[in-house]
Amino acid sequence: MHIKANGDVRFMAGVGNVVIKTVLSVDPNNPNVPEVKVGIGTENPVRSLHIYTTHAPDLPPPPTCPTCPIALTGSHNGMRLEDLSGSNNPVRTIWDIAPYSGSLFFSKGDPNNDHIIDAKMAILGNGNVGIGTTAPQALFHVATDKNTTYDSSFVVTSGGRVGIGTTAPAAKLDVNGTMNATSYLKGGQPFAGEWQTNNNDIYNANTGNVGIGTSAPQQLLEVNGGNTPFGTFGRFGNNNGRIDIGFNGANAIIDANQGGLLINWYSGKDVAIGGNPTNPPSDLTVSGNILTGTYNDPNSGKINMQSKNPKLEMEDTDDFVKCEIEPIGGFTRIRSNRELAIFLDTDDNESGETFRVVTNSAFFGGNYKTLFTVNESGDADLCGRLKAKKLRIETAGCDFVFEPDYERMTWQEKELYYKTHKRLPHGLDAAATMENDGLDVGTNFTSLLQNVEEDRLDITELFMRMEKLEKQNEMLIKQNEELKKGIEKLKKK
Repeated sequence: MHIKANGDVRFMAGVGNVVIKTVLSVDPNNPNVPEVKVGIGTENPVRSLHIYTTHAPDLPPPPTCPTCPIALTGSHNGMRLEDLSGSNNPVRTIWDIAPYSGSLFFSKGDPNNDHIIDAKMAILGNGNVGIGTTAPQALFHVATDKNTTYDSSFVVTSGGRVGIGTTAPAAKLDVNGTMNATSYLKGGQPFAGEWQTNNNDIYNANTGNVGIGTSAPQQLLEVNGGNTPFGTFGRFGNNNGRIDIGFNGANAIIDANQGGLLINWYSGKDVAIGGNPTNPPSDLTVSGNILTGTYNDPNSGKINMQSKNPKLEMEDTDDFVKCEIEPIGGFTRIRSNRELAIFLDTDDNESGETFRVVTNSAFFGGNYKTLFTVNESGDADLCGRLKAKKLRIETAGCDFVFEPDYERMTWQEKELYYKTHKRLPHGLDAAATMENDGLDVGTNFTSLLQNVEEDRLDITELFMRMEKLEKQNEMLIKQNEELKKGIEKLKKK
């Protein structure tokens, strides 16, 4: 088709116009030379090709491109380049160039859906260029896969910094990941004379100190991680486990994530905490206090000593008081070179604490039998027989019975008491009391003693009366004999 006109040419088609306009050149070197400008969607093109579009209502992002800007799914947007190549299996290639909201997007179109645009490159209004991302974070930002959850970016910032694997490089070259290089340069020269390699080993021939996180190390190796929430740590280990050594802001920390913490396991040397090793030497010397256990943790706070002859020895070096606790000969022996005292509490108030001897070691978790109990008040309970060579019980005694002014019960009063109470008088416990509460040995022994002493006085008095009656009887017998003799004499007369 050939169109020739002396003026502007307009093609009217529905909602859009195509205008071919002839204008005079403003080039000072070629004045009055006519220029042709083509306008699509505008009647006043200002460039050789001027495309002006308006947008239909936006559609939601398609499932195949969830990261595409919403407006790019509308119709009448930008310019499309399309190619169909091949004869047997033709390949249709579509690229869309779309301006939107101050930015320009280069997108791969979908031959089956004109409204789906998969943006591959973006030029934002602030000058940032993105490949593989529609939201570049730097002047030049390459994202290998915009749908991944990890950062695989390559960026060049306005400050001249390059980031690989990070969108916020903190140095001229910031690599987030593993870097592999055949050699390194320092100041344009090979990086030698400091850190060197020997097969898989790395070493430093410098005889000075090594600092990590500090430019002024005070020791052969000094690690300073700064003030972090978890402190500063140096980590040592392998694939099977590791140990962290550091400072958490309040205390020094040694932390192993596998197995236990073995100190001098292979050398067998002594270990001292808070001071020098003792003389004679000891495997573990602690100068200070030892606290075991964690509050409310039922599995902590235990001390386990296992050997052929374990023994716990304690000594007060001021008073030279020693004590030992050891299992020996099938028994547990507690031995001291001074008095042995057991205190139930730390104050002078009687608050009901008790000392118990039980048959079951699982006293707080299983069935048990209390063999012996001593209360803080002084009361004691014994389950079983008590065997002793001597037993002394504190009591007031009954010597008052032998005082001249003591008034004993008459035998009539005693007989009445026996019939009424079915036991001896003077405070003896009733049978029901003994069955329920046991026998109060001190009180009942005193009552028995009082009864015995009273009975002793009664018996003594009876003996005295019998002796008097015997004398009277002898006198009566003598008088009777004399009367018999007198009667016989009278009969003879």
